[in-house]
Amino acid sequence: MSRLISLKCMSMWAGSHALPAVFSRDVLLSLCSCALDVGLFAAGVAAGIDIVPATFLARACSAAFNFLGCRYLVFRASSRGRLFRQAVAYLPLAVALSAASAFLVDVLYAHTGLRPILCKLLTDGFLFGIAFVAKRFVVFRSGRLESEPSAVGAEDR
Repeated sequence: MSRLISLKCMSMWAGSHALPAVFSRDVLLSLCSCALDVGLFAAGVAAGIDIVPATFLARACSAAFNFLGCRYLVFRASSRGRLFRQAVAYLPLAVALSAASAFLVDVLYAHTGLRPILCKLLTDGFLFGIAFVAKRFVVFRSGRLESEPSAVGAEDR
């Protein structure tokens, strides 16, 4: 069963000409989300907020920005009736990524002495790949990439 799922995932990745465009849009959105996240994190740390709460506050704002950007720009999964399902699927992902980011930034900072912002950039860069796969196959799944011609309107059926 798991082999069948992995083969299906591989064929969806390999057989799609639209993946580079989707991935490129996600990279650009992630860079914008990262800038927002790091900026808010830096402001929080500069204001005297500890690393873990500053991480969660910054991530909550950037996660809302990222969800809307993924929905409308990256995966173009904005058909009616899907917002609630997508938000419910995105929320645990955002919480897990926030927890992983906070934990890893705190551990990296404690063990290396690097600046907190550098620790955050390294950690979030590592988490990017995991987040893309989860968003693509769990949150904004549709069987096809939204920019493929045969997928136009597929979610509305």
